[in-house]
Amino acid sequence: MSMAPNYAAGKDMVNGFKRSYKGRIVDEVYTRLGQTDYQAELSQLRSKSPKAVFVFYPGGMGISFLRQYSEAGPSRAVPAVLGVHGRRDLDSRR
Repeated sequence: MSMAPNYAAGKDMVNGFKRSYKGRIVDEVYTRLGQTDYQAELSQLRSKSPKAVFVFYPGGMGISFLRQYSEAGPSRAVPAVLGVHGRRDLDSRR
């Protein structure tokens, strides 16, 4: 299962994950950009019973998701694989 916000970077991260992951992905969940309540998505995750979940939520969305993920309990049975996005300065003259 994969989860990300519904915008270009979220879709790019999921597509990048899918290119290298060889297993079956049971579902792709795209949430509203800026969303901070993930209870509905966590219920959906529990109902799918995936072996793991790939997650990309930058900034405050990620903090909110991980807090709720930990409190809701699936973290004990379903490990999260976190997509990390870093910024690299491409202008070497600075």
